[in-house]
Amino acid sequence: MKTRLLIILFSIVMVSCDSKLMDGFSKLEEDVYFKIHSLGDGNEKAKSGDKIYSQLDIYGSSRKLIYSNSLKSGAIHRFDVSATKSIWNKMFSVMHEGDSATFSLVGDKLNLDKLTQGKIKDYPGEIMLSIKLWKLISEQEQNANKMQVVEDDLELQELRDLNDYLEENELASTRLLVDGIYFEKVRSGKGKRAQSGDAVWINYKGYFLNGKEFDNTYKRGQMLDFQLGKSDQVIRGFEIALSKMNEGDKVKLYLPSSFAFGETGSSNGQVPAFTSVIYELELYQIN
Repeated sequence: MKTRLLIILFSIVMVSCDSKLMDGFSKLEEDVYFKIHSLGDGNEKAKSGDKIYSQLDIYGSSRKLIYSNSLKSGAIHRFDVSATKSIWNKMFSVMHEGDSATFSLVGDKLNLDKLTQGKIKDYPGEIMLSIKLWKLISEQEQNANKMQVVEDDLELQELRDLNDYLEENELASTRLLVDGIYFEKVRSGKGKRAQSGDAVWINYKGYFLNGKEFDNTYKRGQMLDFQLGKSDQVIRGFEIALSKMNEGDKVKLYLPSSFAFGETGSSNGQVPAFTSVIYELELYQIN
């Protein structure tokens, strides 16, 4: 991850003399610029033969959202990377699995009619294309049949279910998304900010999207204490959230399985594989 970040920063420095570069963007080709917002866990960039599943949002003038596939059933963007030098291939070639990026380009560089299933016939002006590359399946994995279709379907269905939940409860994902998790402040504390290495005491309540509870330290009457930043103590979503909290803060977290119990589920069997969860998390004390 650090190596990839250094490569990105080096690329930006090398092209900084280009007067057409926009703030924080790098040049992909003539009149096409990109910015990587967050890095995923993938190590390989997209290449010929790969299959890609992604979420797309298109913004027009004044940064107004004009199209989103919203991860709804059947709407997630599926793309097969070919050996041609299409604009799609070039855009995905700078991304890894899990990455989020924004591309700035003129709308007529894309077949918007096909991409949006007729909702946008054309858009001759500048557009901002926001892409979240959820899954990248290499040609080798396809040929070796290492990716089981049932698991793939479960993960995609989980993402759709979480997106539907956020929409139904009018939780704007652009407002809540923090480093890959959905984070909503419930109460602000007055203590210091948590730092890696701190001993922290937390209370939490965990439940599924349907409201069914599966864990509750309040009911047990026993807070969880651990050293922040030490590996394999709490789920990844807790680590990210606590690093942005002050003593006394209480937040609500909406966590995809990739930030909770993943493709295996919880060790006690209470949380199934590929299951999004919700936590009410309170940072009680920092020592």
